[in-house]
Amino acid sequence: MWSNLKEVKKGNKGEKIIQDYLEITNHNVYVLTSNKPHWFDGMATKNKEKVFFYEVKTKPKMLSYEAQGFDKDDYKVYLNLYNKTKTPLIVFFVDCKNGNVHSVNFKKLITLTETKEVEYQDKSIIAWNLKHLDLLFKLTNEQINSFKIE
Repeated sequence: MWSNLKEVKKGNKGEKIIQDYLEITNHNVYVLTSNKPHWFDGMATKNKEKVFFYEVKTKPKMLSYEAQGFDKDDYKVYLNLYNKTKTPLIVFFVDCKNGNVHSVNFKKLITLTETKEVEYQDKSIIAWNLKHLDLLFKLTNEQINSFKIE
């Protein structure tokens, strides 16, 4: 079953960490309840004035340089979402190895000229240097170790 895959379980843990972070920072969080393909992982609001979609990527930073990224196909999906809705999409990168949690507004990513495209396991990955992402916090050792249990 799809939900039992190791990467899906890891992603679910990362999503929960971000959901908790958003709630601690006084956001109302709306999460998906179905296991179907989706544009984003959740939606959040703050003070009935700010609303955004969010996507969580739970994986270590790239080994070859200081960057995070995602599949080019995912990039196209997020671009389509943004172009159709004009709703901000915040991408959270949860590094399950070193514990750093970064975020960035997708709108910023599409305007950056310093973008790297690499091939990895038959996929095209689009990546951005960590200097363009906001470091939000660092996971506790307990949180980092929980990713190793699977």
